[in-house]
Amino acid sequence: MMLSGPPLPCCDLLGGMPVVTLSDVARLRLDSISFFLVLVVLATLVVRWCWNTMATDFPSLPRLTIRKSFALVTLWGLVFLLALTMISGARELMTPGAWEKDGLTYQLREAEGPRDSVTLARHERDIEARRLRLENLYELLEFYAQEHKQMFPSQLGDAVASESLRHPPQWPDAEYEYFAGRGLDSRGERLLAEPNVYVDRRLVLLVGGAIIEE
Repeated sequence: MMLSGPPLPCCDLLGGMPVVTLSDVARLRLDSISFFLVLVVLATLVVRWCWNTMATDFPSLPRLTIRKSFALVTLWGLVFLLALTMISGARELMTPGAWEKDGLTYQLREAEGPRDSVTLARHERDIEARRLRLENLYELLEFYAQEHKQMFPSQLGDAVASESLRHPPQWPDAEYEYFAGRGLDSRGERLLAEPNVYVDRRLVLLVGGAIIEE
């Protein structure tokens, strides 16, 4: 059955219109905050259910509402945060400068000489892994361009099928900044850039395979 009527209104789309998006770091932080809020909501529901279940056996206990359960979870969270902060401060006062952060935990700081050499070696390995990832990406992009009239793809996923290769090392949630519209004749122009998630300057891949820092 065909339905007739006036055409639906449409809007004109202009090429090159700006798109407002969050940066990679902001998106990662927003994901962390959202995950934390979900855990708070779940903890609130679990505490309320456990409390009201106990209240059925102990009539003297008052019923716990969602608001009171949320306040209780928040209060205990602040208490635990204060306790952990005091433990961390006491540990630092007892052994000043002896602990250093390693991921989510702390470990004893090594002697200055070995620690510096280990840190430098780890940094060099990270740089080498990042450069190798960009080199592999350029090989795939160059192969795609040779098969498509010397033009690189409109998006990175068209030439790179592997999901892991489309993300920087150690940052599976971050994405490379890809500059579409380039061709093999655009030698020296930026083609791919790392997101701003590393402590040092990010690496940029140029058309032709050169890698620079900026």
